[in-house]
Amino acid sequence: MCYGNPQQLLDEILKVRRLEPDRYGHTALDNFEHFCAYSGCDAATIGEEAFAWAKLAYVSAQLPPAPAQPDPTDRATTVGADHSYRNATTVR
Repeated sequence: MCYGNPQQLLDEILKVRRLEPDRYGHTALDNFEHFCAYSGCDAATIGEEAFAWAKLAYVSAQLPPAPAQPDPTDRATTVGADHSYRNATTVR
């Protein structure tokens, strides 16, 4: 499966990877909103596509490494699953 849209790719990553709150109780998406408020990273200013790529990069950079052993609840480990879901979340 190929994703040309960064928002679609982020949506797929978030289906299989949970965003854990940091020590302050904020997720990567919360932190991205805060980053945008202070940096001026705004879809209206930089464009929808650039904003979506920035969001994908910011959130994926804050994801912890994927576990070495498959999680039994990970849908990529089910029989006949499309393993691109698992690979898309581990590429850095």
